[in-house]
Amino acid sequence: MRADILGAMRKLPAMATLAALATTTALVAGCGGDETVVQVTVTQHTGVSIPTTPTAPTTPTFPTTPTTPTTPGTTTDTVADLEVRLPPPSVVDNMNSGRTRHLPQAQDMVGALFKTGDPGADAAIRRLESEGYEDGYLRDQFGGSEATSPVLVRTYVFRVRDEATARREVTQAMEEVRQSSTAKLTDVPLEGSYGEGVRADLNGGNRILFVSWASGRDVYGIQVVGKYLFEPDVVKAADQNHVAWG
Repeated sequence: MRADILGAMRKLPAMATLAALATTTALVAGCGGDETVVQVTVTQHTGVSIPTTPTAPTTPTFPTTPTTPTTPGTTTDTVADLEVRLPPPSVVDNMNSGRTRHLPQAQDMVGALFKTGDPGADAAIRRLESEGYEDGYLRDQFGGSEATSPVLVRTYVFRVRDEATARREVTQAMEEVRQSSTAKLTDVPLEGSYGEGVRADLNGGNRILFVSWASGRDVYGIQVVGKYLFEPDVVKAADQNHVAWG
């Protein structure tokens, strides 16, 4: 990864960001003011290798008639369709299909977003557990060419106790990003008050887009890293997801 990307941003919240270039990833997710950044290979951290030829993109599809949600906390609402609700891998063109990981416990989600040994990980686990974390999924996708596609698209969803908790988590995560980042940040509006987005402009023309929103009890995030962020497509995916499942 380019040194200017690593130097331009401080550590962001666990629900916020992972930056990656070439065959290494730099984890900049965390809590508090610690600016430590660690380099790890993609295969070590995610178990996903970067293909030389990306999978041909397909037209994004979104559910138009979601199932009627049950009362929060019932068995049907806990895990039945959470993976289905993850925005499709075709949101951003020219990315490989990636691999979706099931993260059934809070510590699993935090482990996927934090570097090993991060001092803020335990606090993040307690936070998600206190919010009633029930289940989660995460997918990393890599682009085939930095000249035409993002380097990384990370998409995740996890379910918490209720809608109010989900919205508070979105607000808290975005506020922590704004307070902790030393990069130039630009707000990225969504259609409604259910979510927020920011774009960080880094040195060398590289950028990070982070969009997070709540649909019902589910908290979503999409992060795009690279020079080309496909911002309208990501915002549209968030808006359509909320229409379908909110």
